[in-house]
Amino acid sequence: MLYTGLIFTLPALADEAQFTNKDFLQMPDAHKKFWIQGAMRALGAVSARNNTQHGKCVTDWYFGEKQADRNGLIIGSMEKYPSYSPDVIFIFLTEQACGKYYN
Repeated sequence: MLYTGLIFTLPALADEAQFTNKDFLQMPDAHKKFWIQGAMRALGAVSARNNTQHGKCVTDWYFGEKQADRNGLIIGSMEKYPSYSPDVIFIFLTEQACGKYYN
């Protein structure tokens, strides 16, 4: 059910000329971890500029007690949708947890 939104609402964002989840998954595990952490910090910071509570939710969702679970969810989603770009996965999963970035 979680992936239904990706299937029906985001296929136009998949572009073979860009950096894809398939490319991301070929990186060493340590690089993946730091790349995800950086992306999640950026999403939280950008979101907080528009809505402090949303930014906190994004940051807490990823950096909270379930960070290892979140990494698994993110990587699993990338494996399921290798032609999408990582940002699509980050935005979709955090919107599922915290709501839309913009109303």
